[in-house]
Amino acid sequence: MDKKLLFHSKVARNIFFLFILCALIPLCVLAYYAFSQVTDNLYSQAQEQLRQTSKASGMSIVERLQLLEAELDMIGNSLQTGDEEMLAYSLHLHNDKLRAEFNNLVLTTDNGGAKTLLGSMSVLPTLSEDEQQYLLSGKALVITRPEAGSRTSVFMVKALGQTPASHDLLFCDVRPEYLWGEGFLSLVTELMVLDQSNNILFSSFPEYLPLDEMKSAIGENPSTGRFTWRYGNDSYEASYWTIFMRPQFNTNWLLVQSQSSADILAPISNFRKFFLLSGLLTFFIVILLSLRQIRRSLIPIELLREATKKIAGKDFNSRVIIGTNDEFEELGASFNEMATHLGDHLQNMSILNQIGIALSEERSNDRLLELILFAAKTMTSADGCALYTLTGDKQLRLSVINIDSIHLVMNRDGNMVIPLFDDGGKPNTLTAVAFSALKDATVNIPDMYHATSFDFSHIRDFDRTIGYRSHSLLSVPVKNHENEIVGVLQLINAQERTSRTVVPFSDEDQRLLETLASQAAVALSKNQLIDDFRKLFDSLVELIATAIDEKSPYTGDHCRRVPELTMMLAKAVTGRKEGIFKDFNLSEEEMHELKVAALLHDCGKVTTPVHIVDKATRLEAIFDRIHLIDAHFEILRRDAQIAFLQKQISLFPMVSGNKSSAAEDGVQIVLAREELEKTLEQIDKDQKLVRVCNSGETVMNDDLKQRIENIALKYRWINAECKEEPLISLAEAYTLTSAKGTLTPEERAVINQHIKTTIKMLGSLHYPKSLRNVPIFAETHHEHMDGTGYPMGLTREQIPLQGRIIAIADIFESLTAKDRPYKKGLTLIEALQMLSSMKDNGHIDPDLFDLFVEEKVYLRYAEKYLSHTQVDENLLCEMPNSVSPPLQQLSPNCHNLNRSTPCPLHRVGQL
Repeated sequence: MDKKLLFHSKVARNIFFLFILCALIPLCVLAYYAFSQVTDNLYSQAQEQLRQTSKASGMSIVERLQLLEAELDMIGNSLQTGDEEMLAYSLHLHNDKLRAEFNNLVLTTDNGGAKTLLGSMSVLPTLSEDEQQYLLSGKALVITRPEAGSRTSVFMVKALGQTPASHDLLFCDVRPEYLWGEGFLSLVTELMVLDQSNNILFSSFPEYLPLDEMKSAIGENPSTGRFTWRYGNDSYEASYWTIFMRPQFNTNWLLVQSQSSADILAPISNFRKFFLLSGLLTFFIVILLSLRQIRRSLIPIELLREATKKIAGKDFNSRVIIGTNDEFEELGASFNEMATHLGDHLQNMSILNQIGIALSEERSNDRLLELILFAAKTMTSADGCALYTLTGDKQLRLSVINIDSIHLVMNRDGNMVIPLFDDGGKPNTLTAVAFSALKDATVNIPDMYHATSFDFSHIRDFDRTIGYRSHSLLSVPVKNHENEIVGVLQLINAQERTSRTVVPFSDEDQRLLETLASQAAVALSKNQLIDDFRKLFDSLVELIATAIDEKSPYTGDHCRRVPELTMMLAKAVTGRKEGIFKDFNLSEEEMHELKVAALLHDCGKVTTPVHIVDKATRLEAIFDRIHLIDAHFEILRRDAQIAFLQKQISLFPMVSGNKSSAAEDGVQIVLAREELEKTLEQIDKDQKLVRVCNSGETVMNDDLKQRIENIALKYRWINAECKEEPLISLAEAYTLTSAKGTLTPEERAVINQHIKTTIKMLGSLHYPKSLRNVPIFAETHHEHMDGTGYPMGLTREQIPLQGRIIAIADIFESLTAKDRPYKKGLTLIEALQMLSSMKDNGHIDPDLFDLFVEEKVYLRYAEKYLSHTQVDENLLCEMPNSVSPPLQQLSPNCHNLNRSTPCPLHRVGQL
């Protein structure tokens, strides 16, 4: 602070010294009084806290002894019942707890016998007659016995039973750590406990025991009180309290709690230092504030100088307030007006910058135009603004209007329409806003009521309707990236910034609005390109999904139904306002990202052979090879018939030349016929068995596998090259003996490969930020919550929620689809039962499945895609919110998951 400026005035010096004098004396008096009061209160609080601490410690000891008595009662009850096994189990169960409470635990009986229940107690304490008599009351007895050295043991004795005739006693040696161990001692206080014979039971300060000071204090007040003792150079404040335990434990203990006087006085010392520093700090702050106030009051020119510096530093919000009623006040007003004009100019520049940033981020074209409109109104200080948008039928529709002075705000009103052409096709150049759109020109009218170049009758009518008076007008066309007019920005009634009177729009206002319109054209072009690229990407995604569905005649629309069901479930999750999903919310972009992932979840199927995906039977490949095997059986059947006929012909007399054995030949023919019939019957049975095993619904057990292998080894047929071949080849036998379903392990691996191909295909694409999670969502829809899924074996915590949503949609669509050749479409109840089983087995997200049922997502899907034969309306009416067990009650025919018909789930993960 400039001393010359401060002390140049005599009035300033007098005010300064008078202020210091008037503030210093009251401050010193107040400080002394406050210090005395706070010091006394702190000392009294420390003494009271020490007394309360000693009482609290004593009560804690009594509570712990009561807990020990309860333990002995529990053990005594077990002993009285005579159940040795239950006692041993109880002691074993609470072994750690009992060892933390007792060193030893011994039971003595009437006949003088002793049984050690815990630890080992070599010598039991001897009880006096009074102590024995006290035990007959049924209460626990606490006694202390000095041990070797300075240790004193604490024993608790409890009689079993409540009759004088009972002499069974429980002796326990209490662990000192339990009575005053962990959580009992304080870092700033010392604890001493003495029994009624002044034996030291515990001392946290073993170096010294103030017995003399203690006896002197107890002599004055035996129950509770305070005393002071010293050790070396340290002084201690002590509070003692007699723990009255005689009514319950037949003894009294004395508890002494001590604290160093230095610790007690530490807060007072700290307060003294703090008080002194705060007093000095307050004194200097008062001095600084007084100097500042004097300076601001007596030197207005200093204010102007500082404000001018701020203006030079581009702080145009700086203002000075001078109320001296002289030339300085006029100078301050002129300065403020200059700062206002400079601030307005800076504000316009800042708004242009902010608008440029906002235009680069805004995605909605309508919102872009509104943003520019209101920014233009602010920059030009216009009273009103309007936005006209060009419609498809070549008309300008009033979309937005805002007039501040009459508080008029209308969004997308749509009532006022100005045609660009009349009925004869002639351009409407008489209307200013239409002229701007048709001629791509700016229109600046100082006063619309006196203008003759344009027809403003529609504006006059509008003014009469809303009670307004339009004067100046400024219209600027807005174009897109293809230089096409998409709308017109219009400003109404420019206002002088200080007086708010209506004035014409200046050339600067016109340039500002044209600049904003140019920025709008760039932003509109950017949004149009982004929208075009997004539509192109969505079309490519749809193309891939269509290609996958069209590849197989049996999986049509799978890649379209799964995304739709995914969106149904995602909307249900997002709309949840309570429970585990209450904080989960997907934005519009995130919903689109999830839909793209659902559309591409099976894109790897483009490389999967169709004959494996559509394999309806075990022997089907490019065609069903069961027909070849049927032909082989037919050949065997005909070979047997031919052999029979040949043998029959050979037995005719004309052929054999033997006329004496006609009866014998007849017998041979009959036997041959019987053998033929048995052979044909066995062939028919074996053929039927092969056809049954060809169905994926047949579960191949060990017996069926052995029978197929026997058939493969048993039958041989002659091919066109006269070579003998087995009826069923090794490859066909291997395919027929697949344990479940129509696929062999190798074919199943080929189908499972589609998810790896999906990962590879999706990983090779470059995604925008809004779609960066598409590969993660798509590649995890075959993972299980328990980590048994594929291809990565992820657990629930590692699978994103969107991937779990796609998984449920994929499975439910596959279960209910009725166009699969290897299975029939399940009914709604069967599909929900199957999903419920998968939830219990840790395959799908249980919370998502419960939401799927509670929000009836399955029902909305069923109403749109499932046939009436798959939906039992009566059962749906009775469907509870949770299907996990009621489904079995509603559909008893489908709850048996171990039925002989194979579960369709063996192909769910592949589709």
